[in-house]
Amino acid sequence: MTLPRIHLAILEKLFALNSLTADGKEKALSAADGLSGEEMEGLLKKDFGISDLEILVAKSLSLSLNPFLANRFEMNHELFNLLPRDFCEKNKMLPVSMFDGRVVVAVTNPFNLDLIQAVKDKTKLKVSILLALEKDIEHYLSEEETDAKKLRVKKSTTPLIFPSKEKKPTEWMPQQAIQLSGSPFRTKVTEPFLKAIYGMMVDTVLIEPDIGSYKILYRLDAKPLKQEEVPYKVGKELIDDVRKLANMDDGNPMHPHESVLAYSEEGDKTYYFRVTSAILNHHQSLLLEPVEQSWVSPKLAELGIKEYQLDEYVKFLEADAGLLLHSSPYKAGLSTTLYAGLNWFEGTDKVIRAVDYSHSFLQLNAGVIPAEPDFASACRAALKQRPEILMIREVKDDETAQLALDAALFNNLVLAGTYAHNAIEGIERILALGVSRSMFTNALKVSCSQRLLRKLCEYCKEPYTPEDEEIDLLQKSIGWYGSVYRKSKEGCTQCNRSGWHGYAALFEFLFPNERFKKALRDGRDSRDLLRIARNSGLRTFHEESMDGVKAGLFDMAYALKQVPPDEECVEEAKKGALALSR
Repeated sequence: MTLPRIHLAILEKLFALNSLTADGKEKALSAADGLSGEEMEGLLKKDFGISDLEILVAKSLSLSLNPFLANRFEMNHELFNLLPRDFCEKNKMLPVSMFDGRVVVAVTNPFNLDLIQAVKDKTKLKVSILLALEKDIEHYLSEEETDAKKLRVKKSTTPLIFPSKEKKPTEWMPQQAIQLSGSPFRTKVTEPFLKAIYGMMVDTVLIEPDIGSYKILYRLDAKPLKQEEVPYKVGKELIDDVRKLANMDDGNPMHPHESVLAYSEEGDKTYYFRVTSAILNHHQSLLLEPVEQSWVSPKLAELGIKEYQLDEYVKFLEADAGLLLHSSPYKAGLSTTLYAGLNWFEGTDKVIRAVDYSHSFLQLNAGVIPAEPDFASACRAALKQRPEILMIREVKDDETAQLALDAALFNNLVLAGTYAHNAIEGIERILALGVSRSMFTNALKVSCSQRLLRKLCEYCKEPYTPEDEEIDLLQKSIGWYGSVYRKSKEGCTQCNRSGWHGYAALFEFLFPNERFKKALRDGRDSRDLLRIARNSGLRTFHEESMDGVKAGLFDMAYALKQVPPDEECVEEAKKGALALSR
């Protein structure tokens, strides 16, 4: 008898969280066969020493929910005006918070759809759920409101979770925080606040909820500099403004995001911030990091792509749907090119989402969703926001690959990355994940691969005449030979005596035509695919590197070592060298 899917998922998450060892996971799989959910949880606690909290977190991750962490929660009894205590006790449910037309409740059974509908009917609000332990819900439902808690929360006709408190304005906060007509901000607070923190000697500013207010913590080198408190309404509207400016206003405030904010007035300087949102004490919190403009992702035209290749690539960027596959060896600029592709849409009103490990660049036109707990989960979250353009930093598993293909075939333009050494290998890496060849072939519009090669120092590189076999390699690859440059052994002061100065990118663009697609569907091997692609106009890394040697960018011996010659070039060069020796 096989385990239910949810049981398998919980055991996988416990293993990923290091709560179960590999041996323990196999034993649990065998022992849990045929058990109900409650029986399996009892087994995990008794035989494997797993705590209730670990099981709760694993179950939440398996169901794509947030866990209710009781040790970080303080009950606001005014929420029982919204959902009566007897209703909550009867249904084993706890009201947690309310904001933006949404009520957050903790439940023990997330599959009880009748309860969710009953909450909607009672509150007339949208409902978000957290997964909780039954004992935690019972604890808070039995807790009586003490006089100390009553003092913290003022009585209000509206059941706010954190009602406003009177507070003396800070240096950056005007006397009245009011809505501005014709302004991008909800309050007068946001603009002076952004300008003020950009000019401070701070590297992070944290805005987090407190009881009845928001705290703003200023830090430098992870050390606190100062802290100030603002009314709840002001802090909430400040967070709303920042989320909107950073393109994070996607209707799902409970989901963590990473993005960037660039704000400027006409004729004024631009202020750049990394922005990270998270849920703290079941409310939104924001971390802002002032950064310099140099962190802004580059433009496509700045990458060194040849003009004819860029023109062809842009045609597919401007298409409505399709897969644009990018690949490179590790640490060869893959992120740079993917984000530069997104930059092409700057100034448009397209909805763009990027799934990445973290925020690699200041991406001004895209909301970045961290790949947590994995890329597939983050991609599903991104696609629920109906983006027109989706960037996936790395396609590393079958589920992510299938999501990328489904999106590309449906109505999304997908820029996806993987690690490979050339354009053909990038295609094979995705096919090796088990996706349908036919679906992949229909979705694929471009396969672009790239590498980074060290450039010769312009001040000390030395001219030299290539040897016989090198001459033949140049002739067979680019139809040219002549004097080239090599690295100086001594170097100079400009290159710190190394002979090198910076890097240059090589690009290999494969634009599949019908002949190539037919070969791909038929399962032809990589040699056949490469031959067909070259006959259709593909220029390989070797040919591109020899162009760089001709232009004086690369040392020929170094280029041949980093990008080995194509097989037919080697064979023909050897024949030519042999003929010359005779």
